[in-house]
Amino acid sequence: MSEPAPAMGIDLGTTTCAAARLTAVGELSCYLLEDNRYLLPSALHIGDAVVAGEAAFARALDDADGLVDAFKRDMGQPHFNRQVRGHWVPPEVLSALLLEAIRKTVQADWPTRRAVITVPAYFDERRRKATLEAGRLAGIDVIDIVNEPVAAALAELHHAGRLNESMIEATPSNVVVYDLGGGTFDVSVLRVEGPEITTLASDGDVRLGGRDFDQRIVDYIAERFRDRHGLDPRSDFTLVQRLWRLCERAKHELTAAETTSVNCSLAGKEMSIGLSRAGFVGLIAPLLERTLATSTDALEQAGLTWDRVDQILLVGGSSRIPAVAQMVEAETGIKPTRSHDPDLAVARGAALFAALDHAPSLSRLTVVNVNAHSLGVAGVDPRTGMGVNRIIIPRNSRLPAAKRQKFVTKKAGQKTIKINIVEGENENPDYCVPVGACVATLSPNLPAQTEVIVTCRLGTNGTLSVSCLVPATDEGAHVEIRRDGLLELESLDVWKNRLLGRNLNDQADEKSGSVAELPYAPPVDKDDEEAMVRRVDYLCQSAADLYSGESVSQRAGAARDQWFAAEQEHGALEQILSEVLRDRRRETDQSEQTRLQAAAAALRVQLREAENLLRYSKVAFGGLCLATEKTLPDAEEMADEFCDLRAALDE
Repeated sequence: MSEPAPAMGIDLGTTTCAAARLTAVGELSCYLLEDNRYLLPSALHIGDAVVAGEAAFARALDDADGLVDAFKRDMGQPHFNRQVRGHWVPPEVLSALLLEAIRKTVQADWPTRRAVITVPAYFDERRRKATLEAGRLAGIDVIDIVNEPVAAALAELHHAGRLNESMIEATPSNVVVYDLGGGTFDVSVLRVEGPEITTLASDGDVRLGGRDFDQRIVDYIAERFRDRHGLDPRSDFTLVQRLWRLCERAKHELTAAETTSVNCSLAGKEMSIGLSRAGFVGLIAPLLERTLATSTDALEQAGLTWDRVDQILLVGGSSRIPAVAQMVEAETGIKPTRSHDPDLAVARGAALFAALDHAPSLSRLTVVNVNAHSLGVAGVDPRTGMGVNRIIIPRNSRLPAAKRQKFVTKKAGQKTIKINIVEGENENPDYCVPVGACVATLSPNLPAQTEVIVTCRLGTNGTLSVSCLVPATDEGAHVEIRRDGLLELESLDVWKNRLLGRNLNDQADEKSGSVAELPYAPPVDKDDEEAMVRRVDYLCQSAADLYSGESVSQRAGAARDQWFAAEQEHGALEQILSEVLRDRRRETDQSEQTRLQAAAAALRVQLREAENLLRYSKVAFGGLCLATEKTLPDAEEMADEFCDLRAALDE
C-alpha cells in the first residue's frame, strides 16, 4: 500500500490565507490559490453561490450584505458577529467554507487532505478547538495545530539554510519573532540551539493587526467627510465596505509613498482626502506601542532582556509598514530582520511542520512549545466564599508539563467532588475559558477539609489529563480532555444549503422555491450551565450593539451611560499607557526607565480591570434591553432565546 501524499501547511489568516508544501527535493512550494496569486483574501460572498477571495469582494460591490470577512476574530464564539442571510452562523462554518476552497484548489495539483493549520500563539483552547472543527467540516484531516510565530521562524531558518545537516549551528541564539498580521499580533521568544527550537515565552493580542490600522484610516476619512458635509459614510453598510477597501489600498500605498488620497462620496457629495505617511503613523502609534509593550512583557516572562537577544524577526504582512521596524529598533536598540516573504512565511513553516515525520533533512529537528495560557482549577476561597482560579500549570510552561496541587473538601459528608478546569490568568474563574471537568465519588462520612490532590498533565498535542486523588481513602478519578473531543456541527453541505436558501431534504423541489425551516442559531445544551451562561453573555453584548443608538427607557439609558463611560475610561487608559511607553522608550536615565516601566505595569493592570468593567456594563445594558425594552425587529429571536435561557438557568 502506497504512503499518503505529504501533508500541506495552511496559514488560515484573518485577512489572507496561504498554503504550501515541502517538495521531494526539499524545496518549499506555495500554491497559487486565486488568479495566479499565492494569497487568498479571507473573505466569502454568500449569494446564489459561495465565493471566496477577491471574487467575494467583487460581488460585494453589488451586494454588500452577502460579504463576510475577518471571521477568524470570532473563532471560539457561538456565532459570527452579525447574521448572514438571516442566520447566525458559527465562525467555524465560515472558516470551513474558506478552507474547503483552499483544499479543492490544492487537490487539483496535490492529492492530499492532510494538513497542518497555524493559529496565533495567543489563541486559547476554545479557539484552537474551533480551528480543528473548521478543518474537519472542510474535509481536511488536521494532523496538528501550530503556533504562527514558531512556524514563521522555522521557515526563516530553512530559507537561511540553518536547518541543513551541515549548517545547524551549535552556538545558541535567542530570537524574538514579532508577528504582526492582518488581524492578530503575536510575539514569541525562541531559543535556537543546534537542531532544537524551544519556545521560552509567547504573548499576543488576538484583536490587533492590520485590520485595526484600516479601521483608524476609515474613521479618519469618515470624520473628515462628516466635518465637511455633515454626513457620516459609516452609516451606509454598502458604502463603508467600499471605503474600507479604499483605505486598505491607501495603507499599502503608504508603505512606499509618502502621501496618498482616498476618494469618498455619499448622497451626491464627494471629497478627496489626503493622508501622509506621518499622519498614518500618528493614527496607529498607540496600537504599535501596545505591540512593543507586549513584546517587552514576553521577554520578561522568558527571563531575558533586550541586550541578550540575538535577532528580532519581523513577520506578517503588517510588518511591512516602515514605522514598525523603526519603532522596534528605537525600543530595543536592535535592527530587526524582516522575513524574506512576510506574507508566506507562516504557510511555509506549517509545511515544514507537516514534513517533520518524513523529510530526511528535518530528521534531527526538534520543536518544543509552551502553553500560551495558564491552566487552573475553579475553586472557592474559604475566606471570602468567592470563586477563585487556582493556577496549576502556569502560562509559558514547557510542554509536556505536569503539576499538582492540594485542595480540600468544602463540607462534611460531601458525596462528590467536581474539578472544573479553566484556562486563563484572571483570578475570577468566570473570566476564564472552561476546558473540562473531572468528577469523583467520595466515601460517606468524610469530614470537611478532607485533602484532595489534583494533578494536571498537558501534552504537546493539547491533550489534558486531569486526576484527583483522596489520600484518606485512596479514591479518585481520571479524565482526558482532547482537542478532538469537539461538539460536532452539522455538515458543511447542510450549512451551504441553509445559507443559500435551499431545502436540503428535498433538493428536487428547488425550482418550486421551497425553503427548509431551519433554526437561526446552533442550539445550546441546557444540561451545560456554563454553555448557557456564555450564550446569554454573548446575546447581551449583541443586543447592546443593536440598542446603542435606540430610544430606551430611563433605566436602560442609565445603564447605557455606564457602558459608554466605561468605554471612555478604557480608551483613556489605553492612551495614557501609550504615552508612558513612549516616554519610557525616549528616556535615557536608567532609574527613570525603571519607574516608567513600573508605571506601565500598573496601568496594564488597570486596563485589564477596565476591560472587565466595560464587558460587565455592556452585558448589563444588553440584558436589560432584552428583558424590558420594546423588541427591535432584528432582536426578536435573540430576545426569545435570552428569556428561554434565563428561565432555564433560574430553575
